[in-house]
Amino acid sequence: MINSSITKQVNKASDSAMLSAVVDKNFPLESIALSDDVDFSNPATTISATANYQQITNSHLQVKTSSDQDGYLVVLDGFYPGWKAFIDGNECEIYKTN
Repeated sequence: MINSSITKQVNKASDSAMLSAVVDKNFPLESIALSDDVDFSNPATTISATANYQQITNSHLQVKTSSDQDGYLVVLDGFYPGWKAFIDGNECEIYKTN
């Protein structure tokens, strides 16, 4: 099963910095995502959010989310450049993360 989560912080990092962080047991991957494309930060102390993953077909998945604030959805799956993502029916950008 592929996991997904909503985080309140994304730090911009190089590929080598991301790799170092992912293998560092002290880096808080559950609360901070890393990307070479985007910075995102919500100053809130916590976010109350859920992300429920559902595999529709081999090439189609659905993640239903709910959050009381802005957040960054991280789907832990291999990155494929042909993927498309939609929020409320509107196509949105996908950023390679972690």
